Amino acid sequence: MLSSHYLENALPWPVAEPMMVPHGGIHRNMEMLYEMPEPRLVKNRVYDLPLRTSALRTLGAYGNVFANESMINELAERGKYRPIHLQIESSKG
Repeated sequence: MLSSHYLENALPWPVAEPMMVPHGGIHRNMEMLYEMPEPRLVKNRVYDLPLRTSALRTLGAYGNVFANESMINELAERGKYRPIHLQIESSKG
């Protein structure tokens, strides 16, 4: 099933401005739960995709959490640590 945007004489795709609130919109779960020196959070909006990807990113920001935990795993591997030790040592709070 495709959206009506693929019909002849379709309306243009709507473009919404992102919600610029902490922990909402494209910021959701982007900030890590770990202490990191000089963290840098980068967001890239991509326009003109052939399909809408919002639902493909999953609900609840699982993509961001997966990326954060994957980075912790990679850092642990480089430092010859077990990931759980790095997670505990770096946890905020």
